[in-house]
Amino acid sequence: MKKLVDAAIDHPVITGTLALLLVAFGLYSLFNLPLELDPRLDIPVIIVVVPYPGAGPEEIEAGIARELELSLNTINEVDYIETTCVEGACATAIRFVDNVDVGLALQDVRDAVGEAKPEFPLEAEEPLIMDVSFADIPLMLISLSGEKHELQMLQIAEDFKEALESVSGVSSVELYGGLTREVEVRTDRALLQTYGLTLSQIAEAVSAEHQNLPGGELSLETGGKILLRTVGKTTEVRHLEDIVVSASQAGAIHLGDVAEVTLGTEKRTSVSRLNGKDAVTLIVQRRSRINTLRTVETIKETIKQARDTGLLPAHIKLQFTNNQAEDIWVLISQLLSSAAYGAALVVALLFLFMGTRNAIIITIAIPFALLFALTCQMISGLEISSMTMFSSILILGMVVDGAIIVGESIYRQLENGQPALVAARRGIHEVGWPVLAADLTTISAFLPMVFMRGVMGQHMSIMPKIVGYTLLGSIIIDHFVLPMIASKVMKTDKRKPRIRLCGFMVILMVLCFFMPHTERVITGILLGLISLDSLILPLLTRGRWHGFAVNLISQHHKHRGSDDAHTGHLFNLGPLSHFYRKILCFSLKRRGSVLALGVLLFVITIGTVASGVLGNEFFSEIDSGKMNIHLKLPPGSTVEETAETCQRIEAILAEIPEEELENYVLNAGKATGTVWRRSDSGPSSGPEFADISIDLTDEFYRRTHKPPLRTVFEIRDWLQGRLDGELPGVTLRFEVLMAGPPVGMDVVVRCFGEHMDELVDYTEKLESVLKQIPGTVNVGTSYYAGRPEFKIRPRREEAARWGVTTVGMARTVMDAFYGREVADLTRRNKNVDIRVQLSKTNQGNLQDLLLLDVPTRRGTQVPLVEVADIDLESGLAHIQRRDQKRVINVFCDVDRNAGYDVADIRATIEACVAENPPIAKNITASVRGENEEQEKAMSDLKRAFGVGIVLIFCILTIQFNSFRQPLIVLLAIPLAIIGAVFGLYITGVKFGFMATIGIVALVGIVVNDNIVLVDYCNSLRRKGMDRDDALIEAGLRRLRPILLTTVTTLGGLLPLTLDWGGGGAFWLPLGVTIIFGLGVDSLLTLIIVPVIYSFVEKPGSLPARGRRD
Repeated sequence: MKKLVDAAIDHPVITGTLALLLVAFGLYSLFNLPLELDPRLDIPVIIVVVPYPGAGPEEIEAGIARELELSLNTINEVDYIETTCVEGACATAIRFVDNVDVGLALQDVRDAVGEAKPEFPLEAEEPLIMDVSFADIPLMLISLSGEKHELQMLQIAEDFKEALESVSGVSSVELYGGLTREVEVRTDRALLQTYGLTLSQIAEAVSAEHQNLPGGELSLETGGKILLRTVGKTTEVRHLEDIVVSASQAGAIHLGDVAEVTLGTEKRTSVSRLNGKDAVTLIVQRRSRINTLRTVETIKETIKQARDTGLLPAHIKLQFTNNQAEDIWVLISQLLSSAAYGAALVVALLFLFMGTRNAIIITIAIPFALLFALTCQMISGLEISSMTMFSSILILGMVVDGAIIVGESIYRQLENGQPALVAARRGIHEVGWPVLAADLTTISAFLPMVFMRGVMGQHMSIMPKIVGYTLLGSIIIDHFVLPMIASKVMKTDKRKPRIRLCGFMVILMVLCFFMPHTERVITGILLGLISLDSLILPLLTRGRWHGFAVNLISQHHKHRGSDDAHTGHLFNLGPLSHFYRKILCFSLKRRGSVLALGVLLFVITIGTVASGVLGNEFFSEIDSGKMNIHLKLPPGSTVEETAETCQRIEAILAEIPEEELENYVLNAGKATGTVWRRSDSGPSSGPEFADISIDLTDEFYRRTHKPPLRTVFEIRDWLQGRLDGELPGVTLRFEVLMAGPPVGMDVVVRCFGEHMDELVDYTEKLESVLKQIPGTVNVGTSYYAGRPEFKIRPRREEAARWGVTTVGMARTVMDAFYGREVADLTRRNKNVDIRVQLSKTNQGNLQDLLLLDVPTRRGTQVPLVEVADIDLESGLAHIQRRDQKRVINVFCDVDRNAGYDVADIRATIEACVAENPPIAKNITASVRGENEEQEKAMSDLKRAFGVGIVLIFCILTIQFNSFRQPLIVLLAIPLAIIGAVFGLYITGVKFGFMATIGIVALVGIVVNDNIVLVDYCNSLRRKGMDRDDALIEAGLRRLRPILLTTVTTLGGLLPLTLDWGGGGAFWLPLGVTIIFGLGVDSLLTLIIVPVIYSFVEKPGSLPARGRRD
């Protein structure tokens, strides 16, 4: 590498050109990479949906679910199979093991479905097979409201829907709310009996007559050809009445003679309201790998064109909700603010300690490394997302670490009187290998996280990729570009320290204007103290007081005749250097006591973690500003009744001040949830269900408002208090949407069994037990009673005697009461369904069902009551199955905001389940939940931690050519853990997944300073210096770069951890872990690592020659 570095310095034009080329690639990537709110994840889940119109859950389970599961169970690499049978459909989710090829898995599922399909009932429709993708999450919801009638609103929405579907990046648009046109063909039972017709005959006649069919082509003798086409369709509703349904010698019977044909509306299945007003909602689905911001801008241009052309009348109001583009902009602004604050602090610190010119040279490393990482993202197909941006902020301070060490080494050569070209070469040769080893160890610590499993693993694996890409760019600039630039422009800084200190204060004062109130006060106090120390006191004492801060940053301060005179003016820190020398000398003399103290601190730290004092939670509760209220009314409720009940909640929501509430959207009826809807609580689609999505104003705005406004948790608690007991018979569940990878309910008890009545009894008992546990919220079960239903049971002998089959009986009942879609009519370029069914007067009571005429094989008809028994029972609303067994989930969330711990609540629930075993022997129960994903993630992190240490050890053995000295460096890790745990304890942050990520990151970060320290000590000893003198000299010479690299790393991460720009609360545990871990480690490293070195290396022995040598 030495020759490459020398070549880069000797050929500045070539080096500069290549560097600019990399910068150009980075800028191109910056403007062309897709922008996503969350990273794109490949989820190994495939969904199979089999529609079976009119069938109940039990029929679907017996006829479809069991057969499908048997076939799917033959597929390899399946983790589990979950099936939900609801009225009219069967939905099966196949979860494969991690890292499976989804394309091959999809083909295996298609083959398995094909094998099971012949066993399905004839009435079952074609199965739908799809893989789950995060692209299935809606891009946005657009609500249309106005004074128009609902049918007119729907017509406008349908026209606008077509315009939206033409937008590049939009995959589909779904309508929600409003009424849909339908041609109703309703006939009276008495008329049918009079004319001797059946409902089936009318349906078949309309279907056969209302058709347009091709007839081939006619070849003319002249050689031409003319297409042949039979045209039977009409575009007018009244023309349908002319269709002949029966003909005899007595004459023809037309449809209008036996039925009333009208243009009506379909039965309402959903209701949508925006801020309490009726609306039609358009759910805009996105394609994968698109630039979200550009797509949304195109949608807005389409809306403008629709306004201009009259497609969207001026009186129609549009409201965007769940807009991913807005969320991305908020995220970008928040993270960019944190990045800007961090970069400004890093630059200010470099300016303070190294002077303007040198600070600029070193700061170049930041944009270069980040742009290089963007180029790598483009090549690897990784989009810009919240995770990539945070990872860039995390690595921001570390990027300049290597540049600082290289710059300090070159600068020291300049101070020793070397020419710039020679100083650049000697400086990079002296520290090149240690800096490379330090960067590689950081990459090695993060690298094993790439192999984490599951959705969580995919989410977190982005961090090591970005860290690796960025540090690779840092290696390039530290070893090739920066020495070349330094050889041309770096000079010793003669500017007085007081001037640099004033510049630093100016930068801090500017940053103060953008900080939150608390941080602004703290920074103001800091500025006041600096001013008092460095400006006011020197003036009052007429120069007798120089100022501690001025002495601290002085690069040329020297006490003549002092013991450190031999350091040669090398970046010493004045009084701090003298103090450090005394501490280090004392520690080397009392090295046994110092080492014992370090061990004791580590033991106390481990005991603190083991005792549970810190608490434990997977992810902290974050104020996302988004909340859902899920409602379930009693079985049999209509969608109109559900929407009416929701009005009482909407009236309470209207009381929330506009400073806190942005908007709320009601969707009653069919579900509009995303692919990651929390399915543990069971299906939630039907007329008795509703969701109210609440969007609050920005969290940063509410937090910094004077006075501070309520958090989403406080508003949730207020709503729960207001609604407590207000809606009898209505089940409410409040859900605050959280940041981070998706997880399920906090705790789920899965109860397996085959007899639903026994399962229901046991799960209701468990539900009541869970409600008594303090700290549990949203307690419920995935089971809910179905609507009352008449069960028609054929009497076999009577039916056979009349020639009536069960299938014929079921089809007749469905045609009469549900209707049969027989064709469609084109009206205003829209296809309107034609539905044949009995008149409403024949659908009103049990008598209509009993007297329903069923066709027989003899050509006659018999009342249904003659061939079947009809009983009123409570049916099943749905049946859930997992791994070919029926299951009911009892679930709850944990009120973290009240200080309760998920692990503690889960342990309590496990004890309750053990104390309340099921009476029925065939029922089994197991406690699961968020902890499932947590255990897998934590297990992978522990493995990553171990693998990272092994990789670091291998790099260090190559660097030092020794097995002993790497152990000296690795002993910095326990010191970092001491600081991390101390930081979590004093800040009150619980130990969880993000804190563990922070500790894994610390493994690679904290060894960097030790590598440089140990390497320099080895170098001095090989030059003949005594061991202890070498340790003291190495500590003094590396004191400044170690402190500076630590301060810049912390400065880059501090704004995000303190949440100056907003949106940083999710990353707080990780930030606290790294800041305190690195801060404490840096202080202890300067004392304990030399002590450990003195134990490992004997005074008379020389260290092995390392890689640099």
